[in-house]
Amino acid sequence: VYRFVLLTKNYGGGEAAALRDVVAGFSRLSEAEAAKLEPLRIDIVEVRPGDTIDGLSARMQVDRLPREQFETLNGLDRGRTLEAGDLVKILVRRR
Repeated sequence: VYRFVLLTKNYGGGEAAALRDVVAGFSRLSEAEAAKLEPLRIDIVEVRPGDTIDGLSARMQVDRLPREQFETLNGLDRGRTLEAGDLVKILVRRR
């Protein structure tokens, strides 16, 4: 079961149609499509001396905004630094 909440500031006109299009765009994957997927997994890594948020987030195998996703995934406030020995999560693609 999937539950999506689609929100818009002004529901009417083009917004309603756009939200319906989003819902209509979902379909079951074929076995061939599913076999090609490489899901993201969470790896837990220990921060080493000299590691930075930028360096660790560069290891994230995401399509966009790796630093922002790293900070969110690890509950980090902007401006926070990492300390050696901290455990952090990174997203990687692995079968």
